[in-house]
Amino acid sequence: MWGVKYLKKTIALFLALLIMISTSSCSITEKELTVEEQIENVISGMTLEEKVGQLFIFSIPGKKITPDVQNFLSKTRAGNIILYNDNITDRQQTFDLNKALQQEIIANTQAPAFIAIDQEGGSVVRATDGATYFTSAMAVAATNKPENAETVGNYMGEELRNLGFNMNFAPDVDINTNPANPVIGTRSYGDDFAKVVSFSEGMIKGIQAQQVLACAKHYPGHGGTSADTHNGLVTINKTIDELKSSDLIPFDWAIRNGVDGIMTAHILYPNIHDTREPATISDYFLKDLLRDEYGFQGLIVTDSVSMGAITNNYSISDAAVAALDSGADMVVMGGAGTTDTTLQKQLDAYNAVLQGIKNGSVSHADIYDKVYRVLYYKHRYGLFEYINPTYEWADTPPTYKEDEHEAFADKIARESITLVKDSKGLLPIENLEECVVVSDSNQISIDGKNTTAAQYLANLIGAKGYTYNLKKKTFDNEAVVQGVKGAKRVVILSRSAFFNESDASFIRRLMSANSNSIIISIASPYDNRVLNSSTYLCAYSGVPSSIRGIAAVLKGEYGVSGVLPVNLDAEIIITETPDVEEESEADTQPIEDTEETEAMTENTEE
Repeated sequence: MWGVKYLKKTIALFLALLIMISTSSCSITEKELTVEEQIENVISGMTLEEKVGQLFIFSIPGKKITPDVQNFLSKTRAGNIILYNDNITDRQQTFDLNKALQQEIIANTQAPAFIAIDQEGGSVVRATDGATYFTSAMAVAATNKPENAETVGNYMGEELRNLGFNMNFAPDVDINTNPANPVIGTRSYGDDFAKVVSFSEGMIKGIQAQQVLACAKHYPGHGGTSADTHNGLVTINKTIDELKSSDLIPFDWAIRNGVDGIMTAHILYPNIHDTREPATISDYFLKDLLRDEYGFQGLIVTDSVSMGAITNNYSISDAAVAALDSGADMVVMGGAGTTDTTLQKQLDAYNAVLQGIKNGSVSHADIYDKVYRVLYYKHRYGLFEYINPTYEWADTPPTYKEDEHEAFADKIARESITLVKDSKGLLPIENLEECVVVSDSNQISIDGKNTTAAQYLANLIGAKGYTYNLKKKTFDNEAVVQGVKGAKRVVILSRSAFFNESDASFIRRLMSANSNSIIISIASPYDNRVLNSSTYLCAYSGVPSSIRGIAAVLKGEYGVSGVLPVNLDAEIIITETPDVEEESEADTQPIEDTEETEAMTENTEE
């Protein structure tokens, strides 16, 4: 017979065992989930509508979430957003908008959002308050120091993440092999693949080190065109071997070095595949070449399907379906959100993809793989912390070492200044106050106030500044011609002479009026092909840091050390812009220009 003492001991052991089992069970259920399990949990809780919303990067009008925008985000179950100049004012507003978008999207979809931006430096910059205004990629390459690109990427990535961005459509890894390229130019690191590879590698590494996903663009290469895909479809007649020996090399190396995003180009290659499909909606370029041959496992993101290359030939809805079906993971609707009407166009594109899945024309399994990939990279870039119930949202953007970032921006802009020729020995300049500075009337912002490049440089060196405008009849351009006469030196800041004959003609008049003219290109380095100045320098950008760099060089504070990243005498190639097919049922009403050219921060006066 069991004794009471023994029974008590047995019960005690049994209770202890229960506690151990209970404790063990708790530790099993409370263990950390793997990345795959976390992603699977999010996907399993998603409706089809929410999955489709993950595959778009929408744009919205305005600088805050209005009721119309809120309704749009709800209807589309938007998973991602891109912001443009029209969405951004100062750092607090940008931070508040990104925070509100993130919270709204999480409430709608239970998943965090990619919030994207085009922030390359130079002419393509969206955020300037709370973000350093860096010079162009070509200027960075002119310093001949690849480590500068990584520092730019680090600083830029830190600033963007502080503002609430987590995806940057940069760097541009196109090889600018065509001097007549109107849309790439100084956005490229140069016309040599080795230089483009060495500088873009650092930029990608720097951006992604700050938890911002970098997108190399414009695959499979936009550097050889003489036309702009914002305006229409462009044809390049290269063979695949020619592409692989040039344009594709930077993308190959970007993949090898860990880039997590690649943006497609709306360009036709009839000698590579015989269809009339641009790369953005090409199975061959996205699946066969990029995925299979080059082994890219990251996000394939389209250039905006609201650009002329698409809208002149396809409806936006058809293009979105075709891009996803051809291998893209995310469709950019950039620029299409500037009005209520174009919000509707984006909604139509979303519904077209949704309907395609429901009727079987778009593979549900393929959509699942894309959603999984999107969420994987959201997890990889730390966005899942936003869906943690204990996450504490900040009220203000984090601070950063602004003075250090600005000083570095000035340093690389200064080091990029390149002396091409000075056959008359006009440099260095003594008695700068006796000089005259001339530029067009394009505006740059200095401490929140607009001015011109000429006036800013003139103030920095103590000279007199003149501005011309060949489009406005109210401008007294003749006074500019008279004003340069008799000056000891005339410093002409040239921006578009190579692409604009009227501009080139006026600058040649100024040069005739004063033979001691010094031309400094603040955009295309090829301007002297049409100006033939005896003294010519390149700054590759007209951003404030570049103008300060020019001033420092002219004042003799620093020597000229830049190295040309391009061959100024390279052959000009004219690429074909095909006509729209007659049978196309395209929605030919152009939507406001998207991606880069729409957002040039140096506003041009009309």
